[in-house]
Amino acid sequence: GEGSNKVTIRQNKWFCQYALVGGDAIAFVRKWYNLNFPEAVTFLLKEQNAAIPEPIEKTERRKKEKKPFALPPAHSDMRRVYGYLLNQRYIDRAVISFFACHNMLYEDDKYHNAVFVGYDENGVARHGHKRSTYSDSDFKGNVDSSQPEYSFHWIGGSDKLYVFEAPVDMLSYITLHPEGWQKHNYVALCCAGMQAAAYQAQQNTHIREVVVCTDYDEAGTEAYYRIKEALVENDRITVRREHSRFKDWNEDIRAQHGLTPIAGCEHPRIECMRELCGQILAGSLPTCPAKPLEELRKKVETLAGTPAGNQQEIQEQACALSRLALSFCRQRMRQLDIVWQPEKLINRIMKPYLPHRDHIGYLNRVRDIEDCMQGIFRQFGGDRIYTESELKQEMSQTLDLALHCLRLHTFLELQTPEQ
Repeated sequence: GEGSNKVTIRQNKWFCQYALVGGDAIAFVRKWYNLNFPEAVTFLLKEQNAAIPEPIEKTERRKKEKKPFALPPAHSDMRRVYGYLLNQRYIDRAVISFFACHNMLYEDDKYHNAVFVGYDENGVARHGHKRSTYSDSDFKGNVDSSQPEYSFHWIGGSDKLYVFEAPVDMLSYITLHPEGWQKHNYVALCCAGMQAAAYQAQQNTHIREVVVCTDYDEAGTEAYYRIKEALVENDRITVRREHSRFKDWNEDIRAQHGLTPIAGCEHPRIECMRELCGQILAGSLPTCPAKPLEELRKKVETLAGTPAGNQQEIQEQACALSRLALSFCRQRMRQLDIVWQPEKLINRIMKPYLPHRDHIGYLNRVRDIEDCMQGIFRQFGGDRIYTESELKQEMSQTLDLALHCLRLHTFLELQTPEQ
């Protein structure tokens, strides 16, 4: 999986900060050795002095069970698929017919699911995504052994690639933006991670811009950041976000038809952090002390030494740290003749934030603050005269310190009792 697999172990309990999972010895063996419950119990009951076997690789087990890719047989007509997409999803008939005529959409014979087909560069079907057409079912899933990089997509030749979570989202967007849609490129991720977006963007060298159109909610926002991060090293491509007015593009269509749509929402942590940062900048910042880095370091040490249970005190300290860091940056900006613009400053502070990588606990957040402060002091804590470029770098790292403080405050503000 993504990120770090470092595990904290205390007595007979363990916890993975990145994946936010943990448990007892049986849960540990089940996760890290890929065993089911009986196998995990058997493993733990073996002779205590026996050598620990190598973990069973998930891929090896899957190889034995893997079925050859085969699309489900087609029904004689597409009556239920048309009925579902037209009458329940309000997709334009011409859009449905276009994909049906290109053999990219059909109705399966056994269950009457809508099947969305993805082809490789040679026109060979490599992926199938099934969606129930029954009003009382939300079933969806991929055909066994589908290759995720070839999930449902259309390559029209323009320099834009539009990315969606599901085929219905993609067809909904096209319905809402019909003019010349065939010339653009579209891909639906189909519950298969980011592979399809990255693959299509990299394979089709005419693509210069990836437009992430995932759902307007927390998960959709994090998907945007994942895709952006996956393509960050590709100098040819820029990535931007375009979200629906309501939760997703089909909810926008429903609203046009007079139905009550499901509301969309900003990412709660991003929204909370931006609001807090705005409040701090709108208030009065403290006077910058004669030795700001010394004062910042003292405040970081105080925060790190405060018991984790003192939530309100920690939040107040995090805000005080942010205010002092921003006061120092304001002084540096005056010295460098940079105009103080609060809204631009908020955008700069939030720019490096990656919400999909921010599923960590309290101690790691405090450690991030300490590490950032140590880095600043190590590089800029001397008495020598610094160049303009170095002062800008110092200011940038101090803004990152403010961001880490905002992250800690927001984590405590939004955490549930279980956290």
